[in-house]
Amino acid sequence: MKLRTLFIAALTLLAILPTLALAQNPNPHGFYGKASVDGAVVTSGIRIAALIDGVEAVSTFTTSGGEYVFIVQEDRPGQFSGKAIHFKIGELAAVQTAVFTPFNNDALNLTATSVVTPAPPPPPS
Repeated sequence: MKLRTLFIAALTLLAILPTLALAQNPNPHGFYGKASVDGAVVTSGIRIAALIDGVEAVSTFTTSGGEYVFIVQEDRPGQFSGKAIHFKIGELAAVQTAVFTPFNNDALNLTATSVVTPAPPPPPS
């Protein structure tokens, strides 16, 4: 009876281990730094996002001092390799971009400029 219980436990473990290994997100690329708009460091709570192919891959919020940290992870190996990463500070596009490089951890200070769109001129009368 003991041998049978031990055998069943071993089979269960063998069935679970590959599932746990596959559940790991492959190839992370981490970023950290400060965010600023118009030359001023942003306040805490500003949303920072990373976009790949125009789709948001990850986002976070700044902490005190405009600092942010996040990890861009692929769902499958090679999904993002070599692709451009664009960043947003709030709704503003950051000047900086990066290339997804598996297993990197990069310091990247993000900057953006708020653009005030002038009102269109009135129509001729």
